[in-house]
Amino acid sequence: MRTDDRPLWALWLFGLLVAALVAQATAFRPNDVDTGLVVESPGFEPARLLDAEYYHEVDGWIESSFALRGVGLRARAAVDYELLGDSTDPEHVVVGNDGWLFYAEYLNPDCDELRATTPPNLDTGGENAFFVVTPPKAAYHADQLPEPEESCVAEARTVQRASFAPQTIDLDTGLRTLADAGTDVFLRDDTHWSMEARVSVARTIVESLSEGLWRDDLAVGPVQRPSALLRLLGIRRTESFEGPVSVSTATVTEDRIFSAGDLLVLQASEADEDDVVPGVTYLVGDSQMSYVIPLLAPYFEDLRFVNWLMIEGFGYLARDWPDPDRIIVQTIEHEAASRMANTDLASYLERLPG
Repeated sequence: MRTDDRPLWALWLFGLLVAALVAQATAFRPNDVDTGLVVESPGFEPARLLDAEYYHEVDGWIESSFALRGVGLRARAAVDYELLGDSTDPEHVVVGNDGWLFYAEYLNPDCDELRATTPPNLDTGGENAFFVVTPPKAAYHADQLPEPEESCVAEARTVQRASFAPQTIDLDTGLRTLADAGTDVFLRDDTHWSMEARVSVARTIVESLSEGLWRDDLAVGPVQRPSALLRLLGIRRTESFEGPVSVSTATVTEDRIFSAGDLLVLQASEADEDDVVPGVTYLVGDSQMSYVIPLLAPYFEDLRFVNWLMIEGFGYLARDWPDPDRIIVQTIEHEAASRMANTDLASYLERLPG
């Protein structure tokens, strides 16, 4: 005789509901719960009990604050991405071949804007200013895209590189060499460079400013591997690996201001003038470059990093810094046009020696 297991299923569902209600009542949330959707509680408003919009707001608040929402999102991501190879957020994340992830906003940039983006015009100090536009993931891993970018993109990037050529540091050649050798230039599930690419970028910058200075004596230590695109899909994955982190001759002389290391002063210790790039160097860059800073610091007498996020609103924190002997300005391609015209950046460039 067949056993009726429906009561067991009913008890299981009831227990799950009770657990969710208890978690909701105690404000318990898993540490990795998704916080992308935050809706304020509309509160209890008797005057709006006949207002359909009020119930829509209540529904949105319950959905955003539901205790098991993160669990559900991760389960959905596990099925959609890891099992079916689809994106749970196609508006922001595109799934390419072999599970590669691309940030949708960085794909198919405006070709006319790429061609028109040029470095700022400098009345003085131009020989001590270097502008670097870093292409996105698709430029080096086009074979992993689900479909090719528009045909004009590659040509427009070439035109842009040519316009920056007199005042740039050529990172592209080293990164292209890695890609041609089959080495990943970008992380598969993130928008940032791989460790091999970071070393290539650091070496190119150092050698461009002082040929023969790079030493390849990289210290090895634990490196946290970012996976921002996975997080957008609802997957939380924290990994670390052994990789080059810095060399022992660098010391941080001013601690981090704010949580992301957005404003840093790093100075080489016990170094001869022949072992470092002399003087004060400003490096204005984004999170892409922040991962390279520990590799650069030992080769500079005085390196001062300013994240683009700090330029507007917090740039005054650098007003007491000594004037720079040189400035390196790095930006991702997507933000290049607006950043090159940034008036706060101009105020930094005005401090260059004439």
